[in-house]
Amino acid sequence: MRVDKDAQDLIRGVLDKLSLEEQVEVRRNSEELRETLVSLWRENCKHLDLQALQSQLLDQSLKQFMRRMRRHFRSVSLQGAQLQEQLNLLDRCGIKELPNVRQCCIAWSSSNRALSNVTQWPLHALPKLLSRLRSLELELPLQVKFVEQFTELKHLTLHASVNEHILGSIFTGCKCLTRLKLLGEQYESIAGIADCKQLRQLTLPVASFNASSAFEILELPQLQALELLLTKADAEAIMAAATLVLQQRAQQLEYLQLNAQRMQQAADWLPQLQLRRCKQLETLALLNCQFAAANLHELYLPHYCSSAMFSHCQDMQDEQLLDFVRSSAQLTQLHLINCSQLTGQLLYDLYKLRASKLCELSPLCLHLRDCPNIEAEFQLNFLTQSVVQLSAAPLEQDQSTQQQQHMQFCFFTQPSVAAKSQTKL
Repeated sequence: MRVDKDAQDLIRGVLDKLSLEEQVEVRRNSEELRETLVSLWRENCKHLDLQALQSQLLDQSLKQFMRRMRRHFRSVSLQGAQLQEQLNLLDRCGIKELPNVRQCCIAWSSSNRALSNVTQWPLHALPKLLSRLRSLELELPLQVKFVEQFTELKHLTLHASVNEHILGSIFTGCKCLTRLKLLGEQYESIAGIADCKQLRQLTLPVASFNASSAFEILELPQLQALELLLTKADAEAIMAAATLVLQQRAQQLEYLQLNAQRMQQAADWLPQLQLRRCKQLETLALLNCQFAAANLHELYLPHYCSSAMFSHCQDMQDEQLLDFVRSSAQLTQLHLINCSQLTGQLLYDLYKLRASKLCELSPLCLHLRDCPNIEAEFQLNFLTQSVVQLSAAPLEQDQSTQQQQHMQFCFFTQPSVAAKSQTKL
């Protein structure tokens, strides 16, 4: 029976309102609607969550659904503590492989944290089940080798620490990795990471970034982004890690984010980093800095950034920020987040500074969040000018939460492509 497109869309709309169990029942009893339902499932059910699916479908309905959809799932979520039961379920459904699944997450809930003796041998079945996997996230504490069998894996996230033998096997077997996130508190050794020649993005704790590992990491030919987690790191370890990066890759830095939450006053540590040697730096982000009465000229901040962010710098004064802008002729984007001491007067000072050099400088665009005094003043008195602009797009909330808790370094992979004048002021 042929149905025109409008009628087909109407039928799909009605079927979409049914529960998954009802949809399976309709497919079982209506030959005319089978292809319509399968088309609907392909669109709506690309992710397989076995735990959720078991709560929606009874045994026979589950088997029918799984058999019909096994080639159409693109991602899957599994439960670490119930992995064997879930694999048994797939086996009862006749599923030996999910050939088009590219992403997999194996969850480990907070209630499982004490279950350190849960058997992990079922993990060895996953490389055959998910033969074309590209992205793997493991929340459970990994105790066995199996990840290295995913030879085409590109993205890997480990939420818990693993021993050096498991990590070494991953570096040896997963040559295609482009993104690696090591989110545990500490890793004994990351020796061998130099084998991951394609690695572009790396996240790991400061505690695992020492002189030995730093050399291997910073020599990675494709490395574009390095994030160092401050988990349980003290000020000395943070400074040592930042110094290691700057000593080896200062000339290739494009973006630098420093979180000073565990540091003393900025004048006690920022000058030691000698940030003015970062001649290619385009964006500087400083978080939780205590500027006190410091003269920002004496902190040796770079003068050639086109973008800067000051977040939760609670004692930063108008004049200090004005000094930074005055010395940053290339600055066009300024992000201010919860800097409570800044006032509306800052806008008048910025306008006066930039208007006097309007023929030489681009307009300065402000991105504000939790700066009500500045925003209110702008709305009252600065809407009709274009020297200092206010971005219409609000800063995203996640831009200043999880990601901003750590240190971040982004590099030009080909410095010559991004070459800038070494004489910029």
